[in-house]
Amino acid sequence: MTTKTTKNFTPFLIALVALTVLMQYPLASANAVVSETQDRVSLAISSVDDEKKLTALDKAMNYPELQKIANGWKQIGVNYYGTIEPFEVTSIEYTMKLPSGIQNNLNCDRLMAKIQIDLNTQEVISKNIPNQNTDCNASLELGRPSDQSNSVQIPTWIPTASAAGTTSGYLIAEQGSSSGRYGGFGFITTPTIDDTNIYANMDQFVAFTYNQDIGNKYKQVGWIVTTVDGAPGSGIYADNKYMAYVDETETGNLESQKINIGYVENSSGTVYVNCSGSVYHIQLWHNSQWFSHPTSTACTATNTSSPGDNSVFMETKNTWASSNWDQDIDSTVKAWSFKEWDSSSSYSNWNSSGNKKLTCGDPPILTSTTAITGSLASGGTATWATISQLPDC
Repeated sequence: MTTKTTKNFTPFLIALVALTVLMQYPLASANAVVSETQDRVSLAISSVDDEKKLTALDKAMNYPELQKIANGWKQIGVNYYGTIEPFEVTSIEYTMKLPSGIQNNLNCDRLMAKIQIDLNTQEVISKNIPNQNTDCNASLELGRPSDQSNSVQIPTWIPTASAAGTTSGYLIAEQGSSSGRYGGFGFITTPTIDDTNIYANMDQFVAFTYNQDIGNKYKQVGWIVTTVDGAPGSGIYADNKYMAYVDETETGNLESQKINIGYVENSSGTVYVNCSGSVYHIQLWHNSQWFSHPTSTACTATNTSSPGDNSVFMETKNTWASSNWDQDIDSTVKAWSFKEWDSSSSYSNWNSSGNKKLTCGDPPILTSTTAITGSLASGGTATWATISQLPDC
């Protein structure tokens, strides 16, 4: 079976803030620039010594805190973290799941855990393991606009009382004519957040993500500001902001997962859903670091034809109609220079894009909006200029 060539926009260009240079080239020349370096992630991951990976996996699976909860954990995912200078994988994070029905000391069902290990020292550098204080029913599940026809989404993870029974409001910059594409990449801002006030002004979360529905499995990457906990083991806790991803092939739902790269305010990140090797990866470049998460979607799959699902959007499930959280995002929210991969293993600008607002409730209402200015078509910039118009739920 033929698989697509690895497609990764170079972190070296990002490290040198070389987007400006890249945009000066004709598209064909820019393709050549990217093609010279797009295999670096795949090469870095494949260069990791197998013995180091196995040692790290054994340490994660047999970690004492994990074993105190229960036996029978299964690995369901892996994340790679690396530096740009030197360009290499520095750590690996394993995601484990306790299958439903296995007795455990927390009396929780469907537990997850994540353990990140430095590949050079084999020391644990980050862990997200449920404990006696864990809310077994916590949930921070993002949304998919095409699912909004239901007045209430029923997630696989049972939501907390504060998270239950709400749909999402969206401000969407949708990717037009997106079917038959192989993912893509682009840039988003990480705005300044007023941590003193924003958590008191929300009862849920606000998220800003790049989204692709490929092989009928949703993939998202971006940032989240939340006042509710994520699912046990996700690494997401109330009253915090995170870089985060969603992989429906890993969790079976749209539960958000923390990316262990710190959120840097008034900066930017490069977000990807691209083929790397034989499967799609969800990737983030931010704060001079990179993250790559292999999904189980084969590179032979393409994205679906729902423009709203293939998009960049801001989403909220806040239910307070009088909420002032929008005033606590103190700098501009933007996205720009989004590309899509075609069947010839080269990329092109989005050929069209529409700015839409999707309300909560039953039935939801989808309309054009002036809350987003500009356009992501033709390599342009879209600005979420009036986020106060994001529908509360």
